[in-house]
Amino acid sequence: MASPNHWISRHLSRLQFGLFLERAAEWLTGFLFLFGTAVLLVRRLLPQFWPHVLWLGIGVIPVAWFAWWLSQKKKYRREEAITLLDNKLNAGGLLMTLAEAPDERWEEELPQIQRLWESSLPRIRPVRFAKFLVLPLLFAVGSILIPLKEAIPEPVISNTVSRNAARQLSEMLTALEEQNVLEEEEKKELRKEIEKLAAETKNQPLTHEKWETVDALQQRLQMRLETR
Repeated sequence: MASPNHWISRHLSRLQFGLFLERAAEWLTGFLFLFGTAVLLVRRLLPQFWPHVLWLGIGVIPVAWFAWWLSQKKKYRREEAITLLDNKLNAGGLLMTLAEAPDERWEEELPQIQRLWESSLPRIRPVRFAKFLVLPLLFAVGSILIPLKEAIPEPVISNTVSRNAARQLSEMLTALEEQNVLEEEEKKELRKEIEKLAAETKNQPLTHEKWETVDALQQRLQMRLETR
């Protein structure tokens, strides 16, 4: 059978691992609820961020590391592990004494059945750990399955009206040019104003001021057409 020091080391490792699972369950629960909430908000309110929000899931790695760091920050002392193991073995303090002053003869007074030592070790309870996380995990997964709100496309500036207005003015000016009713100077002036209007409204809708400019040009051209 292995030496008492072997079992003490295993007992200490089990205690420390159990502390890590406890901290991990606490912090992962909080993280999963926050992650699920973020996904839910994106699915219902900010669909343009889907599926990029899923990258937040990588946060489980630093959260698990932080839980490990916390468990290492509050380590069980070897003396604590020895005391707990001594109590579970009902050794009456003999294990604690031998840990301080080893004696092979007295070690024979300790239980010699390996199964008894194994049963005295803290149990690793992965099922308990999983049960602790099942609710937040279901919430996180459920938020992913929530129907995605149809994304509202970003406003697209419609230039149809602007282009039509500029085209109509250009056609009216062309008609006047064909009839030779405009002076060369006036023709250049009108052409310049129409081209300027077309350039200014190329990437944006007509403003109130631009509409006034269009109306003024239309009236001016219409008057020349009627008086030709």
